[in-house]
Amino acid sequence: IELTRQEMGEPKVFQEKPTKVATATQTFTLIQEGKGIEEIAETRGLTIGTIIGHIEKLLPLHPDLQIDLPLPHDEVLLEIIETIDEIKDSKSKEMIDEDGRVKLGALYGALKGQYDYEMLRVVRLYVQMETVEV
Repeated sequence: IELTRQEMGEPKVFQEKPTKVATATQTFTLIQEGKGIEEIAETRGLTIGTIIGHIEKLLPLHPDLQIDLPLPHDEVLLEIIETIDEIKDSKSKEMIDEDGRVKLGALYGALKGQYDYEMLRVVRLYVQMETVEV
C-alpha cells in the first residue's frame, strides 16, 4: 500500500507558480506587433472567438486599437451591420447586453441563422471598433 504525503501526515508542499500575464494583455502585445486575429489565435492556441473577447475587453482601455479583421464581403457585412443597428434601435433589453452590445443569439436569430457565430462576432467587433470614442 502506498500512502500520499498528506496521508502520512507530511505537510503539503506548495510550489511557487510563475507570474501569469493576463491573457488579454498577451493578446494586446501581439496586436501591437501587427499580428491579425487569425494569427494571434493560432500562435496562442486559442479560438478566434476568444481573441475577439480579449479585444472587446481591451477596447474601452485602448480606444485607438487597430487590428485587421477577417470581414465578410461587402453585401454580407452591410446586412449584418444593418441588423445590428435595427436591434440597437429597438432598445430591447432581451437583445442587448449590459455593455450595450447586441447579443449574438439575438443577432443570429434576427438573421435566421444565415451566418455563423464567429462571423457575427467579428462584425459586431468591427461595429464596436468603428463607434468607440477616441
